[in-house]
Amino acid sequence: LDISPFYISFILAPMASNASELVAAYNYAAKCTTKSMTTSLSTLEGAAIMNNTFCLGIFLALVYFKKLAWEFSAETLVIIVIQWIIGASVVFK
Repeated sequence: LDISPFYISFILAPMASNASELVAAYNYAAKCTTKSMTTSLSTLEGAAIMNNTFCLGIFLALVYFKKLAWEFSAETLVIIVIQWIIGASVVFK
């Protein structure tokens, strides 16, 4: 198979690792009640925050342990700020 590594790492791998959350959220949302919709959105928001935190941790560990040059301050700051905003919106609603 001649499949691009970019496609595998950024499309297929995240879909495969998050398939259970997507199916669970779909099943909750299919019930069409307020409680099930809230549960569905909470599940997806929690999964997104956990995935971003996990990937950011791996990225920072690679930079630290491989002693790579740090050139990602703006990108890292944006990811952290967005995670805090989404987390705050979930906690305070």
